[in-house]
Amino acid sequence: MFQGIIEGVGIVKFFKARRLKIKLPRKWAMRRGESLAVNGVCLSVVQKYQNMAEFDAGQETIQITNLGRAKAGDRVNLERSLKFGQRISGHLVLGHVDAMAQLKGRRRQGNSLIFEILVEDQSLCVVPKGSIAIDGISLTINRVARSKKRMIFDVCLIPETVKRTALGFRRVGDWVNIETDYLARAVIDRDFRS
Repeated sequence: MFQGIIEGVGIVKFFKARRLKIKLPRKWAMRRGESLAVNGVCLSVVQKYQNMAEFDAGQETIQITNLGRAKAGDRVNLERSLKFGQRISGHLVLGHVDAMAQLKGRRRQGNSLIFEILVEDQSLCVVPKGSIAIDGISLTINRVARSKKRMIFDVCLIPETVKRTALGFRRVGDWVNIETDYLARAVIDRDFRS
């Protein structure tokens, strides 16, 4: 489990035959088998040496996340798993990506960036002022506009988020991973089943 507070940005060294190799931003004390969120996707370390880590990606990861499109040189957000008793500064993020979404707009608002995100899946729990993880970053949804086939929502990236994550490098047309708020989904699912 994670909290959507990015600890560093890694660089993809290669992704082939379902093996992802990432250069870590510094020498992290990690072991084989530990979990690391890579762009919000919970992956297990299968090899770790110096400042490099390798991961195996399953078919589901390749199909529904932007890691399936990763290439050498891409920047990725990294977060180590939570420890019990640790303060939560974002929101609970499982590392189970719901879908990819496309960045449709990017504009300045004061010293912040506003991203417009297009989602094709209308069933996702996306509500104004709710939490969402985009490429593993805990963000608040500002506005949601729905049509019959899609929805667009806005999030605000403060300068610290732009500086400390890979999201500031995303351009219009890029694909991002989204994970909706698990707690909100659980409440909505319970209400529909009642």
